[in-house]
Amino acid sequence: MTALRRGAVLAVTVGLSLLLCASFAGARSHPRARAAIAHSIVRDAQVELGRHVREVPDGSNNSRAIARYRGATVGAMRGAPWCAYFVSYIAKKAGAPIGWHGEGMGYVPYIRDWARRTGRWSRTPKPSYLITFPQHVGIVEHVYSNHTLTSIEGNTSNAVLRRYHRWNEAVGYVKLATGGAIEAPAAPHPQTTTVKGQKLVPRIKVYPNADASIGERLDFSAQDSSGNITKYSWDFDGDRRWDSHSPNASHTWTRAGTFTVKLQVSDAAHHTKSATAKVTVHANQPPAAALGLSSSSVHVGDQVRMDASGSRDPDGRITKYEWDYTGDGAYQPGSSRASHTYTQAGTYVVRVRVTDDAGNTAEAEQQVTVAAYAPPVAAASCDRTSVTSGQTLRCTSDDSHSPYRVRNHDWDVQSDGQYDVHGTTVAFHYSRPGSYIVHLRVTDVNGNSADTEVDVQVNDVAPVARITPPATRKLNTPLTFDGGASSDSDGSVTGYEWDTGSGYQAGGRTLTTTFTTTGSHTVRLRVTDDGGLTAVTSYTFTLSNQAPTARITLPSPAAVGTPLTFSGSGSSDPDGTIARYDWDLDGNGSYETTGVSPTFTYSATGQYTIKLKVTDGLGATAITRATLVVSDPINLKLLAPLSLLLP
Repeated sequence: MTALRRGAVLAVTVGLSLLLCASFAGARSHPRARAAIAHSIVRDAQVELGRHVREVPDGSNNSRAIARYRGATVGAMRGAPWCAYFVSYIAKKAGAPIGWHGEGMGYVPYIRDWARRTGRWSRTPKPSYLITFPQHVGIVEHVYSNHTLTSIEGNTSNAVLRRYHRWNEAVGYVKLATGGAIEAPAAPHPQTTTVKGQKLVPRIKVYPNADASIGERLDFSAQDSSGNITKYSWDFDGDRRWDSHSPNASHTWTRAGTFTVKLQVSDAAHHTKSATAKVTVHANQPPAAALGLSSSSVHVGDQVRMDASGSRDPDGRITKYEWDYTGDGAYQPGSSRASHTYTQAGTYVVRVRVTDDAGNTAEAEQQVTVAAYAPPVAAASCDRTSVTSGQTLRCTSDDSHSPYRVRNHDWDVQSDGQYDVHGTTVAFHYSRPGSYIVHLRVTDVNGNSADTEVDVQVNDVAPVARITPPATRKLNTPLTFDGGASSDSDGSVTGYEWDTGSGYQAGGRTLTTTFTTTGSHTVRLRVTDDGGLTAVTSYTFTLSNQAPTARITLPSPAAVGTPLTFSGSGSSDPDGTIARYDWDLDGNGSYETTGVSPTFTYSATGQYTIKLKVTDGLGATAITRATLVVSDPINLKLLAPLSLLLP
């Protein structure tokens, strides 16, 4: 019966502030004082036995007296098994508190570990020693030369009772204060507590629970409400042979399956009762916990970083990490990495408990020695904690609280582990937006160091939008606008959106568009950077309609009485098309013919002025003239051979 089950999630642990009391320190120095404490431990346990402390209601792990026991253990939890609370209460009251800092302990394996690490572990019992079982603990009352003893135990049969044991039934003993010599037997058969009128009602408690993996040890405790049991018998594998005769026993299964554990108890009158419990053993393998520390020897105020990321589960995955920073059994949930700053000198046990996806657990531990000295105090402040990219940030170290002169100020401003900026006051800037941690490490003249950090938010700088327009701009002509000159000082431009009058549309770095109307036009560009910020710019220009050019192609030769074809196809419009051709072919000053290639027949020879007016799609006009000489067809024939003789 432990005061804390291994799988329980403890309440938030109160900071360990208890110091080993002066009387206990004195007890370790003076034999008389140690003997007095040993006597007090036994006497106080006997007083509690005389109070007839029991659970109220039965099986609740609670009563007014049990609440008093819980008060001796930091982080004690109401309703938890309370045997370790009981011995913590007795030890503290007598002046020999349990725990690294006298804070009490609620988990029996931790009590044994603490005893081994502090030189208190013993294989031989003495009065006032703790007697420990796998998951149960009590106080040795009398020790007899025939290798038997009586103990006073809490949470045995739901009460504080006297029990009888052989020495070898225990896992071992814990020395709180040195007692007297082994006592001679007062009676050939020491008697345990007997409660009259109570029937045997045995119960089985399994630790940590009734689910296990192959190879995982489960601990069992026999309990009942009568307190009259004189004999215990356990059958773990159902072969009808008793495997153990101790009130506290352990067993490990080598194959998977569901097993019925049987407990048979007897009292002094040889009445027997039995109880059973089902245990499920899974083939799933338990995880393996691994723990590494940044340092195993630090000073008060130093932070110790802890890493359990090397933990593995051979047939699944690890789903939970829990940390006990001081070895007091108070686990706190966390991740694969943790850190803790120790405020008192001493030796601590850091433990990590990992749980896999099948509910199996494993633990690993490391010891940390914390030396008492006054380290430097790292304190940093920055002139602001929110800046924009490229903006200068100044940070200063405050050494006023350090007991010794600070020699070095080293800064890691990029959170990359490189302390590459130095000085009491430093100035720097960030070229990229994001969340940064400014780390300061100070080292005093004694070589002792301390760290602190400041969170800094670096905000994105908006991009700059720029439009490069086309060199020439004409109506009805594809125009290309270029946004490639846009830039972002702390990143890159990732998006371009263009608006020519109908709203922004996503596009690329360039925009090619055609304008068909005269007047003022505005092209807008909105760019977005890799941080999501935007910038807008625009370019406004005016388009005017350019006049067309009229050109006449005359017929040749031009003979009277012959249909002659004129052409205006050589006419052009620099920013559009010719929509109309008007001709004055007879030279009377009025336009009587339309079309690009009209035909006209002259009835008389002579010289005629031909006029062409062209009109473009927007109404602009141009006029040109040409002189046509209309000749007689006979003269044309006579002139033809002559033309062949001309050079």
